[in-house]
Amino acid sequence: SGASFSRKSGPESLSPGLLDRVSLESDELTALSETVSRITSEMREKEQTLTGDMESRNQAMQKLSRNLQEQAASFETALNSMDLPICLFESNGGMLQVNQRFCQLLGIQSERMRGMGMLAVVAELRKQLVSPEKITAEAEAIYRKPSVARDAVFPLQDGSGSVRMYCVPIFGEMSSLVGVIVSTEETP
Repeated sequence: SGASFSRKSGPESLSPGLLDRVSLESDELTALSETVSRITSEMREKEQTLTGDMESRNQAMQKLSRNLQEQAASFETALNSMDLPICLFESNGGMLQVNQRFCQLLGIQSERMRGMGMLAVVAELRKQLVSPEKITAEAEAIYRKPSVARDAVFPLQDGSGSVRMYCVPIFGEMSSLVGVIVSTEETP
C-alpha cells in the first residue's frame, strides 16, 4: 500500500491569512513609496531653495566685491591726488596702499612697492634719513605692538623735510588692527 500525496495548487495551497498579509504588505509598500516620494520632493524643493539662496548670496557677494573694488580705486585716486607721499600698512606689516608720490620718493615702481612690507620700505627710507637707526627702532616697535599709537618724525639727509611714521590702531569688524602711515613733510 503506497501513500498517496495530493498536491494542491492555486489559492487552495495558500495558508490562511496569507492574502491578508500580502495585501497589508502592499499597502505598507505603497505608503513607504509615497513617503519616499514626498521626502524626495521636499528635498528637491529645499535644494532648489538653497540653490536660489546661494545664487542670491553669490550675487550679493559679487556686488559687495564690486563696491569694495570701486571704493579701493576711489581711495587710491584720492591718495594719488595728494601732494604728500603716503604709504599705508596693515598691523602685520603688509602693504595696504601707496601713492605715486611715495613711490617717486623712494625711486621704486608702484608694482614693486605693493609687494613690499613695512620693514622693507623702512630699509629703503633709511638710505635717505639723518638717523636711520631711529626709524628702524620705531618700525620694529610698531611691528611688535601695533595696538599702541605712535608718532615719530625723522629728518631727511637733504634737509628738504622729514619722514613721519604714524601708527593708528583701528579696531575693525574682525578686531584687526590697521593703520601704519608713513609720509613725508616738507620743512617750512
